[in-house]
Amino acid sequence: MPSPKPASRSENSLDEFFYQNATSDLDNCDREPIHLIGSTQSAGALLIVDPKELAVIGMSQNAGTLLETRLPDAPPFSLPEPMLEIANEIAGFSRQSSVCSHTLLQATWATDEEVYQVVYHEHNELGYIEFLPERGLDVVKYRQKLRLLRQHCTQIMDAESFEEALDLAVEAGRKITEFARVKIYEFQPDWSGKVVAESKADHMPSYKGLFFPDTDIPKQARHLLTMVPYRGLATSEDHVSPITPAISPRTGKPFDLSWCLLRSASTMHTQYLRNMGINGTFTSSLVHRGKLWGIIAAHHDKPGFLPFDLWGAMQDLSSALMAKLDQQKAKDNEKMVHDLRAIEENVATIIRGKGDLESSIAEVIPQLRRFLRADGFAFRYGMSLHTDGATPPHEFIHRMLEWATDKTFGIESFATDSLHKQWEAAKEYADVACGVLIEPVSLHRVCHLIWFRAPVTKTAQWAGDPTKKETREEDGTRTLLPRNSFATWVQEHREQSEPWTEAEISAAREILKNMLDIVTSQIQLVRSNKNLETFSYAAAHDLKAPLRSIKVALDVIQQIRKPDEIEDMKELIKSASSSSARLQSLIDGMMSYLVLEKRFVAMEQVDLNEVVSQVCQFLQQESAEVQATIDAGDLPSLTGNRELFTTLFLNLIGNAIKYRDPKRKPLIEIGAKSLPSAVEISVQDNGLGISAEDASSIFEPLNRLHGYDEIPGNGLGLAICKRIVEILHGSISVDTSYRDGARIVLKLQR
Repeated sequence: MPSPKPASRSENSLDEFFYQNATSDLDNCDREPIHLIGSTQSAGALLIVDPKELAVIGMSQNAGTLLETRLPDAPPFSLPEPMLEIANEIAGFSRQSSVCSHTLLQATWATDEEVYQVVYHEHNELGYIEFLPERGLDVVKYRQKLRLLRQHCTQIMDAESFEEALDLAVEAGRKITEFARVKIYEFQPDWSGKVVAESKADHMPSYKGLFFPDTDIPKQARHLLTMVPYRGLATSEDHVSPITPAISPRTGKPFDLSWCLLRSASTMHTQYLRNMGINGTFTSSLVHRGKLWGIIAAHHDKPGFLPFDLWGAMQDLSSALMAKLDQQKAKDNEKMVHDLRAIEENVATIIRGKGDLESSIAEVIPQLRRFLRADGFAFRYGMSLHTDGATPPHEFIHRMLEWATDKTFGIESFATDSLHKQWEAAKEYADVACGVLIEPVSLHRVCHLIWFRAPVTKTAQWAGDPTKKETREEDGTRTLLPRNSFATWVQEHREQSEPWTEAEISAAREILKNMLDIVTSQIQLVRSNKNLETFSYAAAHDLKAPLRSIKVALDVIQQIRKPDEIEDMKELIKSASSSSARLQSLIDGMMSYLVLEKRFVAMEQVDLNEVVSQVCQFLQQESAEVQATIDAGDLPSLTGNRELFTTLFLNLIGNAIKYRDPKRKPLIEIGAKSLPSAVEISVQDNGLGISAEDASSIFEPLNRLHGYDEIPGNGLGLAICKRIVEILHGSISVDTSYRDGARIVLKLQR
């Protein structure tokens, strides 16, 4: 049979679990090193060998008696001659893979009472030869069970629902194992388990629909189930055979039985099984995408060790069920996406059809709330917050988003069905914000979609009271005892909301990208329209003056009749030329600004020292004419665009020269200061300065503090600077505390 596929993890021993969890405060059953138990089930026999020398260095004490062969009383010794066929197979065993796997050897071992299958694996440079009872599984019966398995696997994949597939799986499990009861146990988020499917003999009690506490399958046992996908126990009676020697000569501690199929069980576990009226058991792990989803648990009221050939059959059944789960989740996601697209279309129509974005969002968000069956919904764009349904106060939502951003680094979805258990501050609003799903979306600003769910009154039926723990004190050690009662115990609580399904979380992650694009474009359009309105008004006003001058000059020129008026015409032509130059400057500035609004910018690492040095060369003539001094400190290299940085500093330094104080020589200083997540660049001068009243409006297009006749300019230099900084995801402002001129401060990303 094929070897099992281990879970995708680097460790292959339960030692890793105890190393990682050495300081955790688990119950005593969670700390029990079950892989170092030091004994095997007496239903089979174990030989531990050096795989290179094929010398036995450890064995179960029952090996000679059970296998009806003469063995030395204690290792080390060579494999006996009757096991030559086994030795030859092991000698040819491939050791290329470091991952443990079980190999069913062709060789078998027969005694007067039983035929034993021989299973071999290597672990930590030791070989483990296990002799497992075949229990009358002949070739004909095995083939029948394989046909049955194939039939049920096909039915599972063709099932209408996953619930139907679960029922088919437990029916198949009973036919394959011939045990009295087979149940499927699904782990909950807190690692308690719920019996979601069951097939049983009439005389066996039913546990379907009941919950079992997480302590019933201790943490290290769950961890081992993700490594080794199956586990068989011949009987819950403590019939075990100690391993001799007790201490491995290789490691100085008990032999590591992490992958040993015959590993005996904890007495805590066997007592638990006896309390349930269970004798033989078999467990197959249900691992979904690397995570332990649940188990198929087969229980018998009589001793029963499942032949190893059928361990693989049960694992195949588990694999088929998890493939069906994948199929079901894909189907759920497909339906969710279908519903999503329908809402997207409606939302897009609403947003495009309304002129006002705010009212569009108000109409859209109820649909987003209902889509994920939420009681409340919030849409935050920047610091603007829109809500629908039952939500906590806005101030709390802002604080919650800050908390969640720190927890997820602001780039991951966050989902919980009990926020107050993770964040103390949420207890006050647990009635409306018990369950929370947050989806962050990076747009031009930060956008968040937040769904809220209220707590629900849950009635959980437990197989016995999970809170009732009996303990025994012995030599100062507290020992947790297994439960004696599995009678149904009902518990009600309001600590959780309805959980967010994977399909819902996936939809939230994917949700309405088209709608968000529309929202973004609409917001940008609103901003652009406002800018355009201001820009157009200012441009119309500023264009009128030079056009009026040109018109007046042309009108006068047309009226000239006498030669002695030619001298007057020269002045008119000069005025018209000046106005034309002013008009050309204004048009050039407007084109530069509009091009910046639409351009796509390729980013690279730019050395600002080189940029400023080049700008100083460009402005060398202007600087020399007014004897300006430009003092640039050590500037950093930043991610950006060289052309944009050059335009930025041309405008800033050029403005500092242009708006100089006529009473003193211009001094322009450029410096940099490192901030926690950005760099602050300052350009300061000793010129005319900018008042606090004008600090916010100075960056608007065509806004000038001085008349054109005083200081020529088109009023677009700082507007262009602002747009460049926005493209570079930074900010620009006037330092109003600076009194000796003007100081422009840039904050740019590293």
